[in-house]
Amino acid sequence: MNSRTSSPEQPTDQHSLCFETLANELRLRIVRLLEKEELNVTSLAEQTGAERSRVSHALQALRECRLVAARKRGREVVYTLNKGSPVFNEHKGNLFSILEEHARMSCARCAKSGRAPAFHKA
Repeated sequence: MNSRTSSPEQPTDQHSLCFETLANELRLRIVRLLEKEELNVTSLAEQTGAERSRVSHALQALRECRLVAARKRGREVVYTLNKGSPVFNEHKGNLFSILEEHARMSCARCAKSGRAPAFHKA
């Protein structure tokens, strides 16, 4: 088990991992894109403006915390949100509201410190 995985008996750890993973701007942008449709790495790279290698690395982190699932479609791999994820199941579709609220709360702290969380731009 690596540092990005946890056992099902530790839902709090799984939630912490997911929110930590989504605190990255690129990962959050990918999740928002996958909310609308399933996409391959090339499409995600084009839509985010990131290099394919960065997108692949971000997808790996999202897959490790089970927020994103992959499947083969012909010769390509497409990615979709994993609606069976413990975080999605527990929050019943409110995940993005929670993230936006977290970003708003962080904004106040960041304004005082002069820095912004990575996902504010998403």
